[in-house]
Amino acid sequence: MGKGKVWLSEEGIEAAKEEARQVRELLHSGVEPAVYDIDEIEAALGGDYDLIARIPCYVDSDLSSNWARVKLADIEPDQRGVLEIENEGYGAYLVDSSGFGHRYEYALTVTEFVERLQPGYGYAIVDQGEYQNVIGVFQLI
Repeated sequence: MGKGKVWLSEEGIEAAKEEARQVRELLHSGVEPAVYDIDEIEAALGGDYDLIARIPCYVDSDLSSNWARVKLADIEPDQRGVLEIENEGYGAYLVDSSGFGHRYEYALTVTEFVERLQPGYGYAIVDQGEYQNVIGVFQLI
């Protein structure tokens, strides 16, 4: 066995997987999308982007059962920056996460995304790339 390498038995690997599953359940059970009121949106439009940090990452099964995806085509007239593919027809915002995005690119800048926030809707990251977040929109049911 080489220096710095750790070998686990099959039982040890299974135990580690189970522990990771339990930790994941604790961290992600009942995830709630971030919801903003008009005052928070106005503050963000003024450049206070702290509220964006509240947008959670989630896996569909993690989402609290009282939330449902919103079809973006029904609420978003400007389809630039909206991904329709792979989102079961719901669509999702493609938002630059590098901080170097520009308005002429397909992905929305953070400022452009904030301009599209609507009070009362929930927002959660449904997928991530190296330089973009895919943000779905939700509503209480």
